Amino acid sequence: MLYYLNMNYELAKQLKDAGFPQDGDNMELCHGESETVFVSDIEDGKTNYCYVPTLSELIEACGDRFGALHAMGTLVGEKGITSWKAESGGDHSIEDTFPFVNGKGETPEEAVAKLWLELNK
Repeated sequence: MLYYLNMNYELAKQLKDAGFPQDGDNMELCHGESETVFVSDIEDGKTNYCYVPTLSELIEACGDRFGALHAMGTLVGEKGITSWKAESGGDHSIEDTFPFVNGKGETPEEAVAKLWLELNK
């Protein structure tokens, strides 16, 4: 089974450092065995792992503060969608207690991950 990561190590590490759970449903079937999907980086000879959450896990983690996910760019020609924007939802009339924030990225996962980081500052 081919698997395409929709998040780089730096963003996955930001999620980890901000407290995003490092276990979940993002499983890759590999020779009949299941493995949790991680991205890694080597620093000082030590391999560091960070969990890569699914889009569903990211949206669920935003909770009722998740508002919308939009495809940005043009759908004309071969280029297609060029970026994604995730927005918080709810009552934005009370700016001090529930500010409107968003996250942008090249993939839906990246956009919602950045939204989650903004919501959890």
